[in-house]
Amino acid sequence: MWLVQMPGDAEATVAVDRTTIDRTAIDRTAMEFQDRLVSHLFECGMKLAAVLSRDQVDAEGRRGLQEVIHELDGAIRTVRHAAFARFEREPDPSYDFS
Repeated sequence: MWLVQMPGDAEATVAVDRTTIDRTAIDRTAMEFQDRLVSHLFECGMKLAAVLSRDQVDAEGRRGLQEVIHELDGAIRTVRHAAFARFEREPDPSYDFS
């Protein structure tokens, strides 16, 4: 436990568990990573979709591009599911953040 003095109130002090602070930092970092990863995957999928719309792409190329776009969509769903599932379950009390 840490004792933290509240800003603006010299008399108020709050006990803060270090694991709470660590979990908050980890959660924030995980969400930032997830946001960046999903944005990057989405951007790649959009670029492939733009190539797919060109007339120069033959049938075999179209099938290949559609497959890759579908796989990117699946990857985005997987990342989002993993990120949100982490916040839906209770934290493991046995996990040591020290």
